[in-house]
Amino acid sequence: MRDEKGIALVIVLWGVTLLSLMAATLAQAGGLAARRALNEVEAAQVRSRLDEAVAAAVIALGQPVKPWRADGSLHRLELPGANAEIRAIAEAGKIDLNHAPPELIQTLFQRLGGQPPVLKRPLLAVAELASSDLYRKLEPLVTVHNQGGKVDWRLADPKVLSLLPGLSESQVATLVAMRSQSQYTPDATLTELLTRAGAGAAEEGGARMVTLEIKLTLASGASASAKILLQTGIPYRVFEWRVGG
Repeated sequence: MRDEKGIALVIVLWGVTLLSLMAATLAQAGGLAARRALNEVEAAQVRSRLDEAVAAAVIALGQPVKPWRADGSLHRLELPGANAEIRAIAEAGKIDLNHAPPELIQTLFQRLGGQPPVLKRPLLAVAELASSDLYRKLEPLVTVHNQGGKVDWRLADPKVLSLLPGLSESQVATLVAMRSQSQYTPDATLTELLTRAGAGAAEEGGARMVTLEIKLTLASGASASAKILLQTGIPYRVFEWRVGG
């Protein structure tokens, strides 16, 4: 009889243990499902707020009075339930790997410590060089969407300007300091140097290829970053859309 009672007690204890394990498993599964649902909601909110940020940036870039400059300057936007930090970078301010003068391409790679790639055809995207050891250094400075071939000195990153053959550090500093003034024109000597280096000033207005770098923070604390290549205008046209966590 004692043996039977002992066996029954063991069975009861095993049953309680199994029920506890099942309850814990169900609770964990429920928690995972809840977190997954929350993540999906936040992902939808991020995409929606990014869409709004892109539309607002395109409008701001096209304003006839005090438009955003696409020179990498930081702009801040308040959106419903989110804040966004946006940098607009004109592709015309970068060195085009397909169309820039050979001397400029050579200078670029020499300064970065490498040799220009031997291309059998024009590049369709800078990402085609992703296997190159220089890609991380190259990627913010170059493009395949500046088909005029001339670097727009008014919008170029100072690092790009410093790569232009023949320009001194003081001349680059002068351009960076003065170019935000709409009436500023480089003197004859500097204009000639820019022309020889493969730089110029693109025509104002019209659709432009621009990369938007966006950092988004939701009211919940969730955040995301995005890099979006688009052609401005109404409607605008997106060529690349990369989102990070």
